[in-house]
Amino acid sequence: MLSTEYPFERLPSDDRMTTTPIGRGKIWALYQRAQACFWTTAEVKLVRDPPDYHTKLIHGQRHAVKFIHGFFATADKIVNVNILDRFRPEIDIFEVTYFYNFQTSMEDVHAHMYSIILDSIGISGAEREELIAAVENIPVIGKMIGYMKSIIDSTKPLAARLLMMACVEGIFFTGCFCIIYWLGSLGLMPGLVQANELIARDEALHTEFALLLYTMVKPEFRLSDEEVHVIFSDATDIAVEFAQVLLPEDMPGMNSRLMSDYIRCQADVLINSIGHKLLYRASHHFIFMDQQNMENKTSSFERQVTNYAKEIAGIEMVDNF
Repeated sequence: MLSTEYPFERLPSDDRMTTTPIGRGKIWALYQRAQACFWTTAEVKLVRDPPDYHTKLIHGQRHAVKFIHGFFATADKIVNVNILDRFRPEIDIFEVTYFYNFQTSMEDVHAHMYSIILDSIGISGAEREELIAAVENIPVIGKMIGYMKSIIDSTKPLAARLLMMACVEGIFFTGCFCIIYWLGSLGLMPGLVQANELIARDEALHTEFALLLYTMVKPEFRLSDEEVHVIFSDATDIAVEFAQVLLPEDMPGMNSRLMSDYIRCQADVLINSIGHKLLYRASHHFIFMDQQNMENKTSSFERQVTNYAKEIAGIEMVDNF
């Protein structure tokens, strides 16, 4: 029997043992979108990346690529531990279980992809060990990993932890993705850029899912603007510090100040999407990211139109949660 502190409205469909009829259509739609985005590491070709990394990237760019992978080497595993140990047991909703099961599988694909990229550019031996141990060797990565682990162990209410995980996938990760998109705008490392596009698309969907669950929490369990701002400012401060270490030197079109503006802007986007007051009222100057967002919106729309009939065929919806 669920506690009176259970934060979601209980529906009769939550107790079913069969997939259909679908009880919470909005969650199911995100699960279907995740399925439509399924990919494998075999789809990513890294032929051009080793020569680009060793002969075309300047020192600051190589530093950023290695630093990003030092963080991601650990991050995806911790995301899965949080899902499996905390969120999935806590949220007794049929469609949520489907989504989380699929998400954990895709996080494993991401982790495998990062390892393949490191192999392809020849990061091995002591250099690779140093990257894998980045959580211990680089203080700001330790802060980020510590933040992620704190979600697993936290006694905070589920609404707060959902937003903290949205910050991980929507703020911590966003600076890393942005750097790689920037390399792509310069025509560099196409395999890494392709992998980044696939992973960033997945993580954007995971962020959207966490925010959707937050909006489904019963009003009495949601957070105030002030509480939301504390969560987002804590995460954003760490992400900005990470950007400063990730980008210790200015490069044409990229530096830690521009990246910090971009990260704050993304925090506002997430806060606004759940109906809370903006925190930073920030703007950014990365035209290549605006172009990327336009391309993603176009291709996503086309994919959804193409797949819409497949997704609803034979699926009976009983409500629109």
